[in-house]
Amino acid sequence: MPANAPPRDQLLAARAITTLAWNWRAPIAELTADGCIPSPFAYRGYWGWDSWKHAHALARIVPEFAGDQIRVQLARQRGGMVPDTVMPWSISDNW
Repeated sequence: MPANAPPRDQLLAARAITTLAWNWRAPIAELTADGCIPSPFAYRGYWGWDSWKHAHALARIVPEFAGDQIRVQLARQRGGMVPDTVMPWSISDNW
């Protein structure tokens, strides 16, 4: 974001980055890489629909984490398909 961006844009960017940081989760159980969950209050896994968007946003600020976000989603693929939801325990993945 340009340094001369309007204050409202700067605030929105700061809030978006804070939300991504708040939702960042370390590897747990069968998940071998960090990931970003949609909400720390209602979700335990990584949702494909959200994960791609998280990775896109993270790629500009923490590229390594963006890569982990994609890796955690692709790690459970079967026959080229990825689950809708990747949970800490693969038995709970939503196919």
